[in-house]
Parts: sequence; structure tokens; C-alpha cells
Amino acid sequence: MFDFKNHSITDIDKGSINVMTVARLVPKKGHEYMIKALPAIIKKYPQVQYTIVGSGPLKKRLQKTVRKLRLTRNVRFVNAIPHHHLKVILEQAHIFVLPSVVDFQGDSESCPDVLKEAIALGVPVISTDHAGIPELVEHGVTGLLVQEKNVNALSNEVIYAIEHQEQCRKMAKKAYQAVLNDFDLKTQNNKLEQLLVQLL
Repeated sequence: MFDFKNHSITDIDKGSINVMTVARLVPKKGHEYMIKALPAIIKKYPQVQYTIVGSGPLKKRLQKTVRKLRLTRNVRFVNAIPHHHLKVILEQAHIFVLPSVVDFQGDSESCPDVLKEAIALGVPVISTDHAGIPELVEHGVTGLLVQEKNVNALSNEVIYAIEHQEQCRKMAKKAYQAVLNDFDLKTQNNKLEQLLVQLL
């Protein structure tokens, strides 16, 4: 389990605000919707830097969208990294966004591990009301949720997270505790062990 840290933005008027997504560049991860949400965010907070970590078939298309929206100064693409380096890059984030959607083939998420890992590091999370994600993120309690493909809602929630640091810190702490209680491997193993004993 990663160590919980404070990822609050100490001064939103200075320096950069680091928003991050770590996910394969495939349709169900919904990167394009976060990219399209950026202009409204940057209009209010031009120091926002959005980092997309991952590789996949949509990279060129997403880069084209970034250029079309004139966001090249605010968006950075980083190739997929080994899992053991994930902690280092997640620790650079002030806000973690995973805008997952059901893709055109009906493919969807379960409960993404990277979301749990961001939470375990104390990063405030914004995601979508999608598949298994609400099992982990309860809107306004352990994070922020929006409807799939809702660009306006994404921009609004990122701005909310920037402007409400104390609330997001409280949500991050509750989310961390939820991960410890419900998703920690040792906890799950213990629950499974107890179930097997009951069955036997």
C-alpha cells in the first residue's frame, strides 16, 4: 500500500496545478473528454498542466485534438511507465482524473487499480459514474463523479477541486480509509479466508 500524502495546492496563484490521467490510450478511458474540458479550466486557471501517462492506438488522434484546441502548452504526453515507477509520477499530481466511458464496442471498466493507487497516495480523484467506479468513489464523500462524456461537468469539477482544497483533502482521507478497509489485498485475503472457513 502506498503512503498517504498531502497533495493540496499550496498557492493556486503561483506555480503550476498538476492534473493527471494514467491510462492506456484507448476509447474506454475517455481521454478526449478531459482534453475537451481543458479550455474552460485554463481560461480560469492558465497554469493548469494536464499530464496524460500511457500508450495506445489513440495517441496521434489525441495529440491532434490537443493541437486543434491550442492546448500544446498545457498538455504533456508521457509514454507508459513500469508499474514500480507509478508512485513517483502520481506523487506529482494535485488532482487525478479518470474520465472512463463505455466505448463504441460496449467495453467498460471494472474498478481501475490506478484509481485505487491514486487514492492510496492521497491524490484527490475525479472520475465518472461508470461501471464499478462508484463502488470506490462516492460523489462528494470520497471523490467527485460526473456523468460519462460530460465535458462541462468535468471542467466544473476540476475547477471545484482547485478552489476547494480543504474539502478535497477531507474526501481524499476518507477515500484512503475506504481503500484500506475494502480494497487492501490483505483485507480481501482475510475476508476470503473467513468465507472459506464458513463454507467448510
